[in-house]
Amino acid sequence: TFANASLAAVFADDVKLAATKKLYFDGGSDTYIHESAGDVLDFFVGGQQMLRLYEGGTDYVHVQDNTRLGVGNDPDLVIYHNGTNSFIDNNTGYVKFRNTLSDADMYLSVNDGGSQINAITIDASELGRVKLPNDNQYLSIGASGDLYFFHDGTNSVIRNATGDLVLRNDEADQDIIFQTDDGSGGISTYLELDGSTKFVRVPGDDIRLTIGDGNDLQLLHNGTNSYIANYIGDLVIENHEADKDIIFYNDDGSGGTTAYLTLDGSSTRIKIDKNMEFQDDVALKFGTSDD
Repeated sequence: TFANASLAAVFADDVKLAATKKLYFDGGSDTYIHESAGDVLDFFVGGQQMLRLYEGGTDYVHVQDNTRLGVGNDPDLVIYHNGTNSFIDNNTGYVKFRNTLSDADMYLSVNDGGSQINAITIDASELGRVKLPNDNQYLSIGASGDLYFFHDGTNSVIRNATGDLVLRNDEADQDIIFQTDDGSGGISTYLELDGSTKFVRVPGDDIRLTIGDGNDLQLLHNGTNSYIANYIGDLVIENHEADKDIIFYNDDGSGGTTAYLTLDGSSTRIKIDKNMEFQDDVALKFGTSDD
């Protein structure tokens, strides 16, 4: 004990404090260091425990709830726990998480009902591919998770629960292209929304546009000819607009097209606009009894 607090002390050897005794600073009693228990060293400032160093089966550097661990001059980066949740706050510049080991991944892991799982994996060896590595794990977008993507272990699914589902390409004169397997291990385009021509295209020959549970109505081009084929029931063509027609056009022999047959909805007549040629042994009959 020194009677004069302004005196300086110089020690030529180790300084030892008795168990649980305190080393005070600034001439007061509220800023000090002491070993509160075996292998537990506490740092107090202003009477508040700011830091604890604990050596045991698991070693800790520990701060209390609502005590900020600050990094930087201001400090700019702050880490703390408020008694309920944990926070990492950055007040200057951007935040960068880096793994500088070559081809070493990064993981975001959570506890799912008692099981620790990787929710997000960043695969460094695949150009930083971001993976949701679990089947039936949803990527949800929207305040209520209205749009979500997932893989159920067998198929991949895009689902929308609110409003329209809009696919849009804003790049001038560019397309939206739907591709899948071609049946031989390759990939083919089956549907193309052409932004430069405003065409909806089925661009490959022998690709059938089919309608019906049994693919009963089919449209295709085989590289030479185009077909409309119906396999179940009648093939019905209807025009419901009042006084309008159904008109069949074909080449006019000069590179243009012309009407050959008109089903006139206003006059309720069938108009034949070109000569008709009947082959031998073909009869043209009139009347309900072929009179």
